[in-house]
Amino acid sequence: MTIEASKKCQIAVMMAYFTAYLTILITDLQPLSAYGDIIELVGIGLALLAFVTGIRAHVKKNRLPWICFTLTALCSLLGEGLWSYYDHVLGIDPGSPSLCDVFFVTCILFCITGIIAFLRQDKSISIAGFSADLIISLVAAAGLIYIFLIFPAIQNSEQALDALLLQISYPVFDFGILFGCLVFFFNAEREGYRRNSFFLMVLGFIIVFLADQINLLSEVHDFDIVTLIEPLWPLSYCLLGISCIVSAQEEAQPSHLATFISPLRENIIELIRMLVPYAITFSALGFIYIRYQLHNFVFYWAMFLLVILSIRQAFMLMSNKRLNRELRKLNLKATREAQIDFLTKLANRRHIDDVLAHYSEESENQPLGLLFIDIDLFKTINDTFGHDAGDKALCNVADAIRLSIRDSDIAGRFGGDEFIVILPGADMQAVTVVGERIRAHIRANQELASLNLSLSFGGASMLPGGDLHALLKTADKALYAAKEAGRDRLVVAPCLSSPATQTGLD
Repeated sequence: MTIEASKKCQIAVMMAYFTAYLTILITDLQPLSAYGDIIELVGIGLALLAFVTGIRAHVKKNRLPWICFTLTALCSLLGEGLWSYYDHVLGIDPGSPSLCDVFFVTCILFCITGIIAFLRQDKSISIAGFSADLIISLVAAAGLIYIFLIFPAIQNSEQALDALLLQISYPVFDFGILFGCLVFFFNAEREGYRRNSFFLMVLGFIIVFLADQINLLSEVHDFDIVTLIEPLWPLSYCLLGISCIVSAQEEAQPSHLATFISPLRENIIELIRMLVPYAITFSALGFIYIRYQLHNFVFYWAMFLLVILSIRQAFMLMSNKRLNRELRKLNLKATREAQIDFLTKLANRRHIDDVLAHYSEESENQPLGLLFIDIDLFKTINDTFGHDAGDKALCNVADAIRLSIRDSDIAGRFGGDEFIVILPGADMQAVTVVGERIRAHIRANQELASLNLSLSFGGASMLPGGDLHALLKTADKALYAAKEAGRDRLVVAPCLSSPATQTGLD
């Protein structure tokens, strides 16, 4: 089953599961309603299946964060399963702290490890900048937790101190996880962290954050609403599982989401990132002012000094952002120029080698097709019509190739009169179709017809997990066969790692 089919199937099963789960809770359908914690285990199990599907589709070097999140869901499953065993089999309340909490705390540690692993995958992230922003966010969060959550809970709760601290630790960790994800998002330069998979992952963390906060309030103030929030935990894990699957898809087929993100939205994101620390700081000072009724010169002086320092810092940040944007534009321009053939504006040999190395690492994900293209007797064209005509012919061939391929395909100039087309996801038939499409464009070009220009094509494809070196060698042999057969023809070799079938055209 393909990744797309697996995703659709598993999402449908999850939707059916949550619909049934909510129906049971809302209608208080007995005896199923009394076993809501066991039904919750089914949802976490579905999430684990989604993780397995997604991890198998990821390349090995990108699997570590998702393995950590899978272990997070597994520890939660074991903790909830043990709790259900105590409750329904032994008929006792395990209390808190208990062996169940060991699994729940381990679950949080795996989650934090997964986020760190996710961060380390992107070398463009500034570890120092990320750490500074994360510390600021955690300090602010710790203050808010203490003022609005911990202090009232200690005052009003009759629970033992160790049990209360354990209950509070879960939402405190959640603050760290959630703030870490958000700070990571605002620091990330790579477009991948603005994809659908990242939004799904953060949404999952937000849901578990809300569930833990509500659960703590219900424990402290004796609200009987735990049953109603039980679906939130499996929902969060299911969203993480779907995020794993979607992330694998976005790796295999690079997202063009950044193309549709307007500069206005980018500026809004940067503005939010810049203002959040100041908003938290001034909110805390405002709370202190109202709470303790501070009316003295020192407080007003400190506030004024903080305001002017903040304004100065804001201007410095905006100036740095502008300089960074200009530097990124220059670096991007230099990178593109280093990857483009100066004459045909297709990818040059260096960039093609980099792309092939990339597909060599990720060949397990999808089929891969390849076309080698050579201009027949190109030296004769140069000798007869001149080098300017030869250069013009090369540009016309490049245009014909460009018009014949998809956005996800990559075409390049491999040598003087040699071209290559890399076709991700293409099988033997698709390679043939692309080759014939290029030939049709060549025949329709009047300038090339006046030069009696023709092309020889050698094509090959391989199934996922195939050998890229063998693919290149097979395509090269197919090109040689086309030339030996009289040129001006397309020869596509049998698909590698599949039953041999021969295709020859013309």
